[in-house]
Amino acid sequence: MSNIGWIRLHRQITDCWVWDDDEPYTKAQAWIYLLMIVNHTEAKTYFDGDIITVNTGQRITSIRKLADKFKWSRTKVTHFLSLLEQDNMVKVESDSKKTLITVINYEKYQSDEPQESHKKDSEKPQESHRKATDEPLKSTNNNDNNDNNDKNDNIIPPISPQGESEGKKIKRFVKPTVEQVQEYCDSRNNGISGQEFIDYYDSIGWNVGKKPMKDWQAAVRTWENKRKTTNSTGYVKRWNV
Repeated sequence: MSNIGWIRLHRQITDCWVWDDDEPYTKAQAWIYLLMIVNHTEAKTYFDGDIITVNTGQRITSIRKLADKFKWSRTKVTHFLSLLEQDNMVKVESDSKKTLITVINYEKYQSDEPQESHKKDSEKPQESHRKATDEPLKSTNNNDNNDNNDKNDNIIPPISPQGESEGKKIKRFVKPTVEQVQEYCDSRNNGISGQEFIDYYDSIGWNVGKKPMKDWQAAVRTWENKRKTTNSTGYVKRWNV
């Protein structure tokens, strides 16, 4: 089997039964997990009293968090990251408070531009066949181009009630992990439990009122604001938001 080309892999694979979070991760799972958690665009985050810019392909985490996620020892995580560095797959910068992981060549493989180059490479062996079936291949390539133009931040054409694409692009909500929620809550120092947040919205189907959730970070901030308003009357375990 040829190892040329690439596939699309959605972050929701971690919700599938084949992705077993109850067992220790394989090295392949650990690598895919790192690819999924790094930033797909540049962003700023609040960490330890400072505003830090986290670039595309980077993630601030810790050896402890990765060890808990992978169900590995911290020594094994450190060794794994060292192997990735030796193979020029990542760059790891650690201090006493955090670990910054940078995936090498993330933009090269996750932007639209390389998709075009990969597509052209894959078409070269079919050049003679294209001349014989020019029109069908042109139609197929147009569909490929439409697929390749989808951004990595989960932009997809919506489906109408009749089942036809309306041609407009919307942002699809992707359920966060407990670690993502907890890290966001910790950065805001709001005392909210990531597990409690996940459990609550799991129980109501990830809806806000009667509508599907669009922004889980906004929901966290709503919990945070409601906690502030209820502090005078005591701790509130759960908010109906």
